[in-house]
Amino acid sequence: MPQHRALLIGASNYDMRGIHSLPFIPADLARLGSAFRRRGFHDVQILSQREGGKQISANFINARVAGFLRRAGRGDTLVIFLSGHGVHAAGRDYLVPEDIDEDTHPFESGCVPIDWRPQLDETLADHVVFLIDACREGIEATASMSVAGVTEWGRQKTAAALRRKVGYVYGCSPAQFSLYVRDHEAMVDGVTYGTVPGESFSLFSRAVSDVVASHQGALTLDAFRQITQERVSLLHQAYQKRGNPQQLRAVTDIHDAFTFLPAAGGHEATTAAITPPVSQHPATPSRSTPPPRPPAAPPRPSGPPRQPGLRRWQRNLLGFGYATAPISYCVYVIMLRQRAWKYLSVEQYLWWVSPLVGVAVGTWLIASTPSATRARHQAIACTVWCSVWGAYCYLTYEGHMPLVGAG
Repeated sequence: MPQHRALLIGASNYDMRGIHSLPFIPADLARLGSAFRRRGFHDVQILSQREGGKQISANFINARVAGFLRRAGRGDTLVIFLSGHGVHAAGRDYLVPEDIDEDTHPFESGCVPIDWRPQLDETLADHVVFLIDACREGIEATASMSVAGVTEWGRQKTAAALRRKVGYVYGCSPAQFSLYVRDHEAMVDGVTYGTVPGESFSLFSRAVSDVVASHQGALTLDAFRQITQERVSLLHQAYQKRGNPQQLRAVTDIHDAFTFLPAAGGHEATTAAITPPVSQHPATPSRSTPPPRPPAAPPRPSGPPRQPGLRRWQRNLLGFGYATAPISYCVYVIMLRQRAWKYLSVEQYLWWVSPLVGVAVGTWLIASTPSATRARHQAIACTVWCSVWGAYCYLTYEGHMPLVGAG
């Protein structure tokens, strides 16, 4: 009988200089593996931390993926989730293994090509879907990296014969990063999406987990990508990430005829044979302990989505920006009363330089807040207010406008 199977591989503990470790990946994969099991997948393998401190090497990744494809039964649906750092070189995408060395040249020769074309040709599985969360911040180009990096990531071509059998869903589009939340980042006030303060996780991995856990009906690959994109965008806005949300990209000719996720709660969920994960992360369920049910995604509120506001430190900074104009006015009044404003050089500079500080604060807040939100409008108002007052102060200082009340 055709079955759904999943292989989750994460490279997180890097030693090479210039490549930052990604300590949140084991917990991401543990959460996702639990969601797949609850969904009814017969076989879920999690490979994120090896026993004895061994690294997730290129040979280990290649062997596990090849074996997973070789052992598939006729008609099976396979999901292969890859998480870590990724690069692009010579028209191909690569996953960077943990054991990559800075003397490897060319750099991509020590990485894992996201291909496995011979094994995909031979596998008995009907469909294979790669979910790739591997183009991240925190990888710095070095002399050994003859790679195109993030700008070309996700442009890899797929053989026409395989596109009807294999699907690739990338966590971001070319020239984007697959973003993650750091443990010190917090949601905007009044917004909750099932996350815990102090958590660190990938937006794409968390969105996939939430969709797998909360949507009970069967999902086609197209529907899965669309719903996951909505979830990624909500998390992006809730954590006030800079720029536009990362856009998921699918490379496949598999469309509505293919059921990517089975309906939850069927007989498959009770007969699933759980493969013990390689990872020993505490959040990963064992064979003897039934996995906890992941928290369901909260229902989306009716009406327009809540617009994120400024965080406390941003509100304080905005207040300081607004205050620069009154400070300038106070200096202006002092100079008028002393009737010697042309000779008070410190006061003169403080008079028209302080609004410029307010303009700088407002401009920085504009760049760091999402567009078309209340926070962005507040930052724009601060910038305009300080710009107008600063322009008047400067023109008066240069003698192009009269100093009102100077006599």
